[in-house]
Amino acid sequence: MARAGFTTVQRVPVPEPMAHIDTSDQGAPEQDDEHLGSLIKLHQYAAENGDISEMLDDGVLTRLGVDAVREFNMDAGTRQDWLEHAKKYLDLAAQESDTDEDKREPIWENAADINYPILSTAADQFLARASPELIKGDKVVGVKVFSPPAQKPDPIEAAKAAPQPQNDEEAAQATQAIQAAQQQAQQVQAMADARNARAERIKHYLNWLIFYQMDDWEGDTDLLILQTSIIGKGFKKVYMAEDGLKSEFLSSTCLTVANTTKSIFTCPRITHEFEAYPYEIEEKRRAGIYRDIELPNVSSDPQTPRKFIEQYRLDDLDGDGLAEPYIVTVDVDTQHTMRVEPGYTADDIIVNEQTGRVMRINRWLPFPEFTFLPDPRGHFYGKGLGALLDSITDSVDTTLNQLIDAGTAQIAGGGFIASGIRLQGSGQGGAVSFRPGEYATVASQGNNLREAIWERTVPQPSPVAFQMLEMLLAAAKDIASIKDVITGESPATAPVGTTLALQNQALQVFSSIYKRIYRGFRDEFRLMYQCLKRWGTDRDRRLYTELTGGDFDQDFTGDGTDIQPVADPTVVSKMQKIAKYQTVMQLAESPVGIAAGMTQPGPAQEFVKDFLDVIDMDRPERFVAQVQPDPEMVAKAQETQASAALKGAQAQKTGIDATKVMAEVRKIGADTTKAHAETARTVGETSMSTHELHRLADMIEREGSLQPPPEEDDGAKA
Repeated sequence: MARAGFTTVQRVPVPEPMAHIDTSDQGAPEQDDEHLGSLIKLHQYAAENGDISEMLDDGVLTRLGVDAVREFNMDAGTRQDWLEHAKKYLDLAAQESDTDEDKREPIWENAADINYPILSTAADQFLARASPELIKGDKVVGVKVFSPPAQKPDPIEAAKAAPQPQNDEEAAQATQAIQAAQQQAQQVQAMADARNARAERIKHYLNWLIFYQMDDWEGDTDLLILQTSIIGKGFKKVYMAEDGLKSEFLSSTCLTVANTTKSIFTCPRITHEFEAYPYEIEEKRRAGIYRDIELPNVSSDPQTPRKFIEQYRLDDLDGDGLAEPYIVTVDVDTQHTMRVEPGYTADDIIVNEQTGRVMRINRWLPFPEFTFLPDPRGHFYGKGLGALLDSITDSVDTTLNQLIDAGTAQIAGGGFIASGIRLQGSGQGGAVSFRPGEYATVASQGNNLREAIWERTVPQPSPVAFQMLEMLLAAAKDIASIKDVITGESPATAPVGTTLALQNQALQVFSSIYKRIYRGFRDEFRLMYQCLKRWGTDRDRRLYTELTGGDFDQDFTGDGTDIQPVADPTVVSKMQKIAKYQTVMQLAESPVGIAAGMTQPGPAQEFVKDFLDVIDMDRPERFVAQVQPDPEMVAKAQETQASAALKGAQAQKTGIDATKVMAEVRKIGADTTKAHAETARTVGETSMSTHELHRLADMIEREGSLQPPPEEDDGAKA
């Protein structure tokens, strides 16, 4: 097991460790030999790209093994209570019991012992609702570009800032300035489009890897969601193996941290516990993954799996006083160190520019965590449905078993028979059995028999017990959010608005849980991105180019903050999403939406694509026309807009008659509208719409210091 799942002993050349530090006299940091030697050693460890146990002394390897096992046991002790309860809840959800302690003490032989499946039903209901919303077909990774958009030049502001034209030549220059501003705005938009295109390529490639290259990623995620809902915490492990990127489910019962820690990112130790068969150990020894040491048998069966731990720990192996992250694999029974691997790369080593000392080392942690409910005490391991329903489940089971036992006792009957009564064919014990409709013959007078047999009375089950059982089941449904209104069993006579309101109120609980699960997906996709960025192979580069047409090295730059889950965690049902799009459609058809350009071909096409994707329509681009713009029509529209902007700015500066200017602007606006109508058939809206022209006219009328000219007589007019 390794940090990035490396299963080879490939060695890469040791890079020049100090190449990034200027050792000349011009402002170079002063470094002593100790600091320099420590930095070189760290770079040598990172350059090994795998196991570094051959570079360490035997004493260091022995200490690492002993410390890893000892500290693992310390951390395991802090979560022992949680672990015992978690295993109990998993057995209860599976409707199985591994120990006799879980059985109730029977009142008599074959007494009732029912475990009412409240937890199983609650977990299954949550999985049934969550899985389709969190995993949508083969599109689970979404993208967002968080880089701040550049400021687009405003042609109107450029027209205002231009000097007042005095002649046709200056007017032409002003028009050219406005057109240059428009071209610059188009360049900024082109850069934004390039970033969006890069994000789309990454999304497409990651989705393809997840659903068509990884082994059963969707099945692992189903198990993750189910187990997280039961015990409160789940993990995945993201790493790079020989055959490509991996993201595997890891039960929280097998990942140990101190329960008092606040975050996995600040915890000094994270221990993954696993088992390995002897033949697997031998294969890794021969491949150079594990050290070539013999492990003594600890069981009579030579094929019994051995317990291993893979601990992500901090240790000072270079002796500079600053602990570095390492991954240490240890056989628990013998405490032998089998492998030591750096938990960092050369790029993760951060050096203080002033002193030249190592300031910190960024740590590689491949464990995205998924939390159902946080622990109210602030402990690391969260709470699941098992903890919420534990006491109620016990009370429901007890009440049900008592009611069944009471009914059994009443039906079976029983009492006392005098010792002098002789029953024919009774055999031993003087007992006789009856079948329905059968009468047994006894050697006794009627009066004597009636007096010699006493039937005991059994109290009937109390109505209070039935009421208490109903109350407990209702409380369990409230806690687990499995009411009839959510599961589709609401009364048919209920008003639609009332039903939707009840569903929305009940689903608020799931929205908050989904947000926490989405945080886990966000971390998982970010780790996938970083894995490919750090350890992407030539095969990854070739496949990426074939599938997306992009350049792998150029696209996988940065820290991957644009990789995000695609779905909206505030929407937990398809009907809610459709209602959301219907609201947007109504807004687009309103005067406000039309004025904002929502009905223009560009936004309308994107809206249709998104809506078709929501209703699971395959390849929605088939239904949207892809039309190339006509360059002549675009140029004509831009020229008309530039002229309108120039005249508007001139009107505001020179103070000419506002009424005439508005008429002129509206005339130009009409021409622009006509140009828009022609252009919209091919390209959609251009950089300046009719709405903006009307806004310009309103601005001139509202802000311009223009006064109407004085009234003139007929002679003056002549």
